Amino acid sequence: MLDHKCLEGCCGDGVILGNEQCDDFSTIGLDGCDSKCQIEPGWMCSPNNTSIKSLTFSYTASTCHTICGDGLRIGPDKGGAEECDDGNLVDGDGCSSQCFVEQGYVCSGGTNS
Repeated sequence: MLDHKCLEGCCGDGVILGNEQCDDFSTIGLDGCDSKCQIEPGWMCSPNNTSIKSLTFSYTASTCHTICGDGLRIGPDKGGAEECDDGNLVDGDGCSSQCFVEQGYVCSGGTNS
């Protein structure tokens, strides 16, 4: 059961309340949801499912994943797996629609969030 003092939002409790944009049961960043329960640049987090029945909470923590095609490469050093992100989801231009470098291409530069 959720502690009553967290009804306005306690980051890391798995429930999105107050000013929280995400909550994945963690206050460690580089997973899409930062230490203040805000979505990190280049990431998308699913909302959790929260139902309030009296003071009993049923919930599932946020899950986050990188946004391929947004032009921000979130590589392993930033918690993601993108090898490239050229700002589109077009295959055959060097960076695949899954944000992996395509065969025969070498990528450099770009924005790394």
